[in-house]
Amino acid sequence: MAKLHHRSLTESLRIIQIFSLFSFVGMIYFGLQLSREVMLACVIFGGFTLLYALPIFSRKRNLRSFYGAKMYTIAFVWAGVSVLLPVLQNGIVIPVDAWVSFVQRFLFVIVITLPFDIRDLNYDIEEKINTIPKNLGVKGAKFLGIVLLVVFFILEYIKDQLVMINLFSIVLISILSAILLVASSDKQNTYYASFFVEGLPMIWVGLLYLFNMLRL
Repeated sequence: MAKLHHRSLTESLRIIQIFSLFSFVGMIYFGLQLSREVMLACVIFGGFTLLYALPIFSRKRNLRSFYGAKMYTIAFVWAGVSVLLPVLQNGIVIPVDAWVSFVQRFLFVIVITLPFDIRDLNYDIEEKINTIPKNLGVKGAKFLGIVLLVVFFILEYIKDQLVMINLFSIVLISILSAILLVASSDKQNTYYASFFVEGLPMIWVGLLYLFNMLRL
């Protein structure tokens, strides 16, 4: 956004630049404390992130331009960073349950990304960005999201260890996600997706903490 217009930057953009600089320094500091396996995985996930944002394939084409790649890239990176990196950092061979959790997280992120794509449907059509709502329609995208939530829930039962706290939290977060998905539209409130839908992962964490406290 800033490009070469440094002298005409607004105060908000200058603050973002300064914040980004401190974030970069912090990333380097903590990154050097990670294991080699985790650093390698970070390079892989970081590479996908760059391909998603930067026009690598041509001046105007990145991963967001290809059918479904926008959503799948986001889901893949989120699932990998939140599930696989902690396992690798602890030097554990990735167990079956971790791979199941990876798939669950992948599906969950796809579902909570759908309200964003529904919101941006008209913009994506103009920019010729292929998304699920654009190709399946709003109703088709919502139906697909509900199916994915059902699969997301069922996968919990195939884990070697069925933890009731995790199961209860998944039931509630699936219901909340389904409600927000079904209620989403291309003319939604400004903060509908950017706050309520985006806050679902934090609600999931909160549910896990709450259930753990109640068990104590």
